[in-house]
Amino acid sequence: IEKSNILFVNEYEMGYLLKTFGMSTMRDVYEWAALDLLVVTMGKKGCRIIYNGEEVIVPALEIPVIDPTGAGDSFTAGFLKSFIENSDPIEAAKIGSCTAAFVIQKRETQPGISWDEVYELRKKAYI
Repeated sequence: IEKSNILFVNEYEMGYLLKTFGMSTMRDVYEWAALDLLVVTMGKKGCRIIYNGEEVIVPALEIPVIDPTGAGDSFTAGFLKSFIENSDPIEAAKIGSCTAAFVIQKRETQPGISWDEVYELRKKAYI
């Protein structure tokens, strides 16, 4: 963790880090590790981000879940693609959420979606 710039964890993993290192908040982890970006995924509640010292919650899309397998990985893939392109973590979280939305609506773990579909959903979902 100490040599990382970006850290993605889910709520369970964040709880483990807090307990292991005797910290109280995700901001403690962010500051201790001198991270540039910390993303904590929270399933259907969205994600919490700390970037440049600012903390923000980005809600997930409210859609039916058929199978959550692969949701975290697809969220991270969409997030990183968007973040590399535009350096905006809030927009990246929205793209990540839209990417995960396609995955959780099918029983397949690799549903074969296009970025055009993801960006179209983004336009409709986050106004």
